[in-house]
Amino acid sequence: MVRYPYANHFIYIALWIIQIPLEYYRLRVGYRGNLQETIPELISFLILTIFFVVPLSILPFIQQSTTDMYPHETTITVINLFFVVMELILGCIVTRRVMHTQSTTLFLRQP
Repeated sequence: MVRYPYANHFIYIALWIIQIPLEYYRLRVGYRGNLQETIPELISFLILTIFFVVPLSILPFIQQSTTDMYPHETTITVINLFFVVMELILGCIVTRRVMHTQSTTLFLRQP
């Protein structure tokens, strides 16, 4: 059986190449949705966070059994995962409040 010692490094580099533009777009959409109080941007921020950022943040824990990680890498990964979970919780709260505010103003405008 042939083992490729640098296969994990290639995978990590490929994931970083994917994650950098995705993170830029995700943060831009979340920032714009929060400032303009638009629900589609806030929902897309939550979808990008759930389906792309959370798995990419959990991946180092899955790969930890096959690769050796330094203690500071584990600490940084835990801190990153904590911030991602907080983004999800606060994003859901903000989206719910914006939906409630917009529906209230809609019902108040009706004669």
